[in-house]
Amino acid sequence: MSEEMRNWAVITGAGTGIGAALAKELAHHDLHVLVIGRRLEPLQETQRHAPDNIHPLAVDIATIDGQTNILEFIPESDVVKYYQILVQNAAVGVPSRLQDIQHDDFEYAFAVNVTAPLMFAKGSFPRLNRNQGRIIHMGTGVAKMPQLGTITYGSLKWLFKGCMNNL
Repeated sequence: MSEEMRNWAVITGAGTGIGAALAKELAHHDLHVLVIGRRLEPLQETQRHAPDNIHPLAVDIATIDGQTNILEFIPESDVVKYYQILVQNAAVGVPSRLQDIQHDDFEYAFAVNVTAPLMFAKGSFPRLNRNQGRIIHMGTGVAKMPQLGTITYGSLKWLFKGCMNNL
């Protein structure tokens, strides 16, 4: 009995918007797509477009449990043929000015926008390296051209980009 050969893409923030659209497109190219988000319902809506290829996982990526669930979702026994893609699309921002930001809100945004994607990259390197996989991080123009009220979103996206450039 031969092993099933699977190509995987992993997309955070895949319940709506760009993440959901990317998941739907990749699923139609014979990829198994792990779609990740905080809310199960939007992920299931994304899954309806390709139920055999889109696999929803509702977790909070800001938590260690959420990060572990993601890294353990694709069984080690699967053979990832050709490539694996990790698309880091999830991000949060607290719309406020610096003088109004709350410590807990900033800490949560930091966990989602910086810590979680760095830990996914670190945890994915063995598989990505073995299969010549790629990491795609979705950026934002606000990281280079700040707008009023984007202190958490823009600054943390900019910080993460700097981290990734030093890998």
